Amino acid sequence: MSKRKKFDSNSPDAHKIAHEIVHGAFTTEGTMVAFPLCFPGATSPIVADESRITALDATPDGIIYGGTSGHLAHLFVGVLNGATGMVFDIGAAPNATHCAGVCCGKEKLIAAVNGPGGGRIIRCDLHGLPSDLLQEWGFTRPEFQDLGEVVAGERIAHAIADASDERVIIATDRHLLVLGFGEGTPRVIGEITGKARLGLGSKGSVFGLDDDDTLWRYKPDADALERKAVALPQGD
Repeated sequence: MSKRKKFDSNSPDAHKIAHEIVHGAFTTEGTMVAFPLCFPGATSPIVADESRITALDATPDGIIYGGTSGHLAHLFVGVLNGATGMVFDIGAAPNATHCAGVCCGKEKLIAAVNGPGGGRIIRCDLHGLPSDLLQEWGFTRPEFQDLGEVVAGERIAHAIADASDERVIIATDRHLLVLGFGEGTPRVIGEITGKARLGLGSKGSVFGLDDDDTLWRYKPDADALERKAVALPQGD
């Protein structure tokens, strides 16, 4: 278990935390590209009742990874390279119908999936960037490594990689956990309510919504979870 610290939301540090949240945790910018879930003209797309995209992440070199939900949960990789591109179906996660998060490390991909038995972690190797998709292409499906249940009987609400790309922060129905990309078993950080998506702050902290409409903050480097880190503004 990690160290816990009570935090006064009215203290001078509250403004600093709010600044960290606004500048990074829940605001993103980028470009949206619509592309079929296949290599056009060469492979078949993920079928309609298994293709609802519910998780996305990207590597520093721009390779996109995602997960779907439906009758089955698939993991896929998208490579847009120069004048061409493709989406490759890595495969369906075993006994899973929902992907809550995909996280790109330096060499591994970790996916947080849910199925009849609760939330589980799937791990596989990342793909390399092809040199020229116009001339020659070929891909192999990496072997899935099923790391098993995260917390018995609990679904995974969300999962994100930390700023170092060395750890994954996982939120279940009632717990917050951390897992190194090369480790086999997640470690429980503390109890939370997995009621919202996680956000990565500009200084490396992970934020989430607590059960009384405040935000908690977890600092991966210090392994410290702060409850009621900052109060959210109340509307009329």
